[in-house]
Amino acid sequence: MVATPTDHAGQCLRQRIQEVGATIKEMTGSAVRILVLCTGNLCRSPLAAELLRIRLVSVGAIADVRSAGTEVAPNDRPPKAMVDAGLRVGADISWHRAVPITDALVRGADLVLTSTIGHCREVLTHCEEVGDRIFTLVEAADIAAEVDAADAGVELDFDQWREEMNARRSPAAYWRTRYREDDIEDPYGGPPRRYDEVAKETAAVVDRFVKSWVGRAAAGPIAQGLGTHMTKNWH
Repeated sequence: MVATPTDHAGQCLRQRIQEVGATIKEMTGSAVRILVLCTGNLCRSPLAAELLRIRLVSVGAIADVRSAGTEVAPNDRPPKAMVDAGLRVGADISWHRAVPITDALVRGADLVLTSTIGHCREVLTHCEEVGDRIFTLVEAADIAAEVDAADAGVELDFDQWREEMNARRSPAAYWRTRYREDDIEDPYGGPPRRYDEVAKETAAVVDRFVKSWVGRAAAGPIAQGLGTHMTKNWH
């Protein structure tokens, strides 16, 4: 298959992100591992992951961001409507190919961000031990803003920041059904405008999350002492 200019641009961006990440990791010895989940790994999670990579690299944060899906046809491509919508919010996901969720990916992540509360429940059914590190993306943005407001001016390393995040919600809440407002709905199969709506919503939530998180954990303090809490199964 002949690579298109869009494919090439996406590859260049990924290479640059990897180079920056490798340089930072070499200097600090560690990087936070973020896993973003949706259902097919075609629309919501690859877009959110790409936006997170771009935003975090732009502020010098240290993170290895990946995405996966709970019901995946491996190597499927994002629909053109999602690629186009992603480009309109500044993220090229044309290079992406769907990846299925695995226990190693989940257990190896320092932070798991899901598109819906249902994805949280599905993960916790199989991996209860990640209850202290799993949030919906919307929930994470909301709680990160609370932590930022409550601890303004206080330096928190990643573990402290995650403890503060957990103190403001109970993983048991995921088994209730009143949290639909935390969901980013799947646009797959919908009209083009729906893809644009989801892309804009995702970009806004990612921006809000990074803005709140960077001051607490993603900049300086996150580079110190992360290796002590991370597992090695990140495949």
